[in-house]
Amino acid sequence: MAALAADGRKTIGVIGGMGPMATADIFRKIILCTDADSDGGHIPVLVDNNTRIPDRTEAIMRGGPDPAPELLRSAARLAGMGADLLLMPCNAAHYYYDAIRRSVAIPLLNMVEETAAEAARLRLGRVGLLAVSGTLHAGLYDRAFAARDIRVLKPEEREQEAVTTVVYAGVKAGNFAVDRSAFLALTQRLYAAGAEALVLACTELPLLFAEWDVPGRVLDPALILARRGVLLAGGKLRQ
Repeated sequence: MAALAADGRKTIGVIGGMGPMATADIFRKIILCTDADSDGGHIPVLVDNNTRIPDRTEAIMRGGPDPAPELLRSAARLAGMGADLLLMPCNAAHYYYDAIRRSVAIPLLNMVEETAAEAARLRLGRVGLLAVSGTLHAGLYDRAFAARDIRVLKPEEREQEAVTTVVYAGVKAGNFAVDRSAFLALTQRLYAAGAEALVLACTELPLLFAEWDVPGRVLDPALILARRGVLLAGGKLRQ
């Protein structure tokens, strides 16, 4: 366990690289969430942008290369560098949450559980879930929301292709001009079906929603995770 800094603040470690833009996004969110009037008022952050971590959906759904060894290496690296707590801005990677948590002596925040807890705090009864196929297949959010009596609306199989397209051919490829028509139609169908908010359960999706100015209420798990991390690290949240 890293020694606590003299000012009482802890150091956040970010298991990143899934993908790089989502990693940069959560670092930015940590900064913007923190109520600080100088450099020294911000939370110390270590980032391991580990692009060697294999694709999580490929592993979960099609038996692709196992991401766990690299995830554990990142966690150990960050702990060894002095991180006091870990954030992992990839929803699908939470399929390996227990293995990572057991591998280090410092806390690993659970983005899925933090998001479901926030939805319950907001008294949401029905949410739309947007995620890559591996996250949906693993049932991570289904279990977390069911435990809080929150109903989950999900894309149909043909609609899920639109999510895959905007994530993999869009953000991960650095192409914000990707065809968005089918994806936007999906978001409107979920709202029309009664979703009180859309859960952006892929850390690339908040980037697209901001770029495209998509209307409607959303829950951003990366933002929820960043805010929780700032508080646990001893920071004060900007209102």
